[in-house]
Amino acid sequence: MNLILIHGALGSSDEMKPLLPYISKSYTVYCYEIPGHGTRKDELNRFSMRDIIEDFNQYTATIGEVYVFGFSLGGYLAMAASLYGNTTIKGVVTLGTKVKWSEKEALKEVQNLNLEFLKTNATPFYTYLQNLHGDHLEKLCEQTGVFMLELGANPILTPETVSSINIPVRMGRGGKDRMVDEESTCTLVNNLPHAFYTEIPNFPHPMGFLKPTLVARFLEVQLKSMHYHWADLPKSRLAYSILGTITDEVSPVCLFLHEGLGSIAQWGDFPAKLTSRLGLPGIVYEREGYGFSSPSSLPRTERYLHEFAWVELPQFIETIELKNPLILIGHSDGGSIALMYASKNSDRVVALVTMAAHLYNEEITVAGIIDAKKAWDEGKLKGLEVYHGAKTSKLFFDWNDTWQTEAFLKWNISNDSARNVDFASLIIQGEDDQYGSSNQVLDIVQLLGEQSEGLMIEQAGHSPFIDQEEIVVDEIVAFLNENELLD
Repeated sequence: MNLILIHGALGSSDEMKPLLPYISKSYTVYCYEIPGHGTRKDELNRFSMRDIIEDFNQYTATIGEVYVFGFSLGGYLAMAASLYGNTTIKGVVTLGTKVKWSEKEALKEVQNLNLEFLKTNATPFYTYLQNLHGDHLEKLCEQTGVFMLELGANPILTPETVSSINIPVRMGRGGKDRMVDEESTCTLVNNLPHAFYTEIPNFPHPMGFLKPTLVARFLEVQLKSMHYHWADLPKSRLAYSILGTITDEVSPVCLFLHEGLGSIAQWGDFPAKLTSRLGLPGIVYEREGYGFSSPSSLPRTERYLHEFAWVELPQFIETIELKNPLILIGHSDGGSIALMYASKNSDRVVALVTMAAHLYNEEITVAGIIDAKKAWDEGKLKGLEVYHGAKTSKLFFDWNDTWQTEAFLKWNISNDSARNVDFASLIIQGEDDQYGSSNQVLDIVQLLGEQSEGLMIEQAGHSPFIDQEEIVVDEIVAFLNENELLD
């Protein structure tokens, strides 16, 4: 897949280069430089909206089909090029792209380009720009001001014009971005046929002030979402991904159920690798309140897993008209959901695989959750925002607080889980799982009956499919082969 990175106004391609180590394994990456910037500083006379659209279209024509990530002006340029007939662009991800342009708005932004003002009132940003452009900075600021005034007088991207952009667009905005407002961005998104808005609460505006690892992860999550499908349930809209092709209603389908802070993207490559080895199709979806699914509409109670297992999951399966036998593969909360779903729908299940599932709450579970709260307070879990956006804080505390309530300390789903089933079950846990003891595996296996096996994975914690991916894939494939579930 070809991917073009475009910097913003007052930026350069050097700002994008820190992303390359994190994304070049998955994409063939190109860094486009806007005329007048960086190595093209001598082309400042070509820094107008009309000229850069023409220049960018010529650039993409030499590459072929591309996806584009544009920061600030880079995102505006990518969408404008698509609007004006660039058919090589197959999807656009923006971050920090200002779409609210008028003559009044442009005058305000031009005033902020005064170097003396920046030097006095935004010293870190001024120093950053000075290091990036040196003696060219003053001329670049002057021409950027002219550019903004022209754009303010003749904005290209408006709620009316963007309705003809038929490619997937993902617009991201930092919660600490003072240049780009949420309202105008969302208004534009609502008028784009295939768009989604994501707010990353802790992102500021300048690209150079963002962690490359988080930006790269944000980009990959957004690009992956362009291939998602959507299920409209009675009270929510859920995102899901299909792996392979479901050709009939007889062959098993692997249904992946994520953890308590999980999403489609947080499974990584595991679902694709496993379904490929199995020669079976798969479905990975996000529950309400997670990832690209709609925000949670109800307060969370001690029965939230019951609601996911007995209400949402059956509704999801019915909505997407999935008739096939199911191989349930659940991680942590997803494993507990699988156990409870199977208790009422055993006729739909032909195999069950759990990883780090909980049958009951333990002291080690609570201790692990208290440690997670400390990590949150220390800012170590900000990476969750690239998966869940503005929903992250609520999602975290819904999970963290619920497991520490008095009612949940006595939580036990033994009576609500499948038992003595006639399908094969593989119950996996990492030996170093910080959220559960090996008793969870022993008790789940005993509950499910003779066709259930337990497996402890060495050198693995709460997510054995990440810590020991190859081993886990091999073990699941071998287990399903032994139980004659594969052709």
